[in-house]
Amino acid sequence: MRRLHLITHAVRLLAALAFLPAATSAQDVWPEELNGKRVSFSFVHTVSGVNPVYGPFAGSEARWEGVIRISGGSVSGSITRSVTYHDRLIGSVSNSVAGRIERPQESRRGGDYIWVLKGNSLVLVRKYLSGAGKITITFSGGGCSVLGQLVGEVGTGYARVPSVSGGVSSITRSTQASSTCTVAG
Repeated sequence: MRRLHLITHAVRLLAALAFLPAATSAQDVWPEELNGKRVSFSFVHTVSGVNPVYGPFAGSEARWEGVIRISGGSVSGSITRSVTYHDRLIGSVSNSVAGRIERPQESRRGGDYIWVLKGNSLVLVRKYLSGAGKITITFSGGGCSVLGQLVGEVGTGYARVPSVSGGVSSITRSTQASSTCTVAG
């Protein structure tokens, strides 16, 4: 039964990839080319929505910072999301993102996810309570770039994600403001 649950979520996550804009690719990247690479990245989004503790908000800043290592067709590492509102830290939460490329994983904090190689990019798609998040790390010329996206569920128009302050926030708008990415190894 558990395996069927993971397979169902993997199909949904892969379907989400088809509807999210793809990174342009000059060539395909293969797992062997990424073996031993360490990728550090961060990106900042300006976010609006409704928080269960603070109510409606607009203009908060969500910062994702991650470090991953790629080895033998697997990815291991963590991503931390920190949220500030009016220059005040609301909270932060870290998640492990370890798993085999192309195989669905179950997060201990909820929301299944999958790593996928697509063109010259390594893509992480995570299903939330509704909607999904997508992180695309694109490799080029020995370096990388990162794009983070948050999309609402069809029919609701928003994503429902675990809040850093407890409960579930409904995100109505999320726009990337900046990003950094480096590759070592």
